[in-house]
Amino acid sequence: MEKILIATISQRHGINFYAARTLPGLTDQIANYVQEWWNRELPNIPMPEKELAQIKMYFEHVGYESLDFSNFIEVYD
Repeated sequence: MEKILIATISQRHGINFYAARTLPGLTDQIANYVQEWWNRELPNIPMPEKELAQIKMYFEHVGYESLDFSNFIEVYD
């Protein structure tokens, strides 16, 4: 059995699903999304250097998008 962490981002065009074996892996994926959209959504706000700060600030300021973490799913071989 393996545990997989799950997160979703609800945005204008639907829902993005992310999955990883570790929290740092999931954080990297979400930070990549945030970095990709930062200049379009928050052009007048400087992006923090640290990924967790980027994620927190992005979802605080972009009110029509939301980030949700599911606990985990179990995958059996």
